[in-house]
Amino acid sequence: VGVNAIFTKHLEIIAQSLEDISESRRALSETMKSVIETAHKTLLTTVEGEINASEAYASFHEALFRLPPLSSDHMKACIDELNVLITAAEAMTQSEIEALTVVWEALNVGSNERGQFWSEADQSITSLHTKAENPFDSVLKSCTGETEEWLISSIKDATTVYRVLNVRLFKLCKIHDEVEKQRQKQDTKSKIMSLDSEIRVLCAKLAEFEDNASGKQRLTTKKVNSAHLLKEEKFRKQMQGRFASRLENLG
Repeated sequence: VGVNAIFTKHLEIIAQSLEDISESRRALSETMKSVIETAHKTLLTTVEGEINASEAYASFHEALFRLPPLSSDHMKACIDELNVLITAAEAMTQSEIEALTVVWEALNVGSNERGQFWSEADQSITSLHTKAENPFDSVLKSCTGETEEWLISSIKDATTVYRVLNVRLFKLCKIHDEVEKQRQKQDTKSKIMSLDSEIRVLCAKLAEFEDNASGKQRLTTKKVNSAHLLKEEKFRKQMQGRFASRLENLG
């Protein structure tokens, strides 16, 4: 069957229109996939690979990719997952705040230092609001006159949800980093106190030994021979070695 140039041109226009539509869908799908995976990794890093969190991500990942990646159902599922991640980030942030409070109490951190941390955190979040790039902006800019209305609406929804999620994850990481920092201080403090106790015990033993070694009764007894003196010297060296080892660990 012969076709004329007008019909061919018509088919080319339809093909180009379908290509533009599919490209817009693909761009949104791939961007949401990247955002979701990054958010999940951030949450998993914070909870240090808890089994439940890993299983939740694996379950979602499997369910998501049963859907056609360019379908509206796939886009909706991704946006729903972004909202779920916001809820998860908020719950984890509250847990980290409680952990931070416990560590602060253990280290006797004053209200001024606490206030400074929260003030700096708020400033960083405010700065993030104004400067953070949104990956969905480029998706929206790439849309053409052929882009479907529901897809543009989905891009705008994803943009709004991402802004909230990005701030929640940033706050979570900020607090988590402070918790880890304070825990390291707590561990260091405990280590120092433990070593200090050991050094005090060693000093007491060594002082007691020297008192006994220099006693008048010892100087007049006939039992003190060269073997006994060598034994005493060996004890001194052992104690000095242990003492030096504890001081090195303390440093």
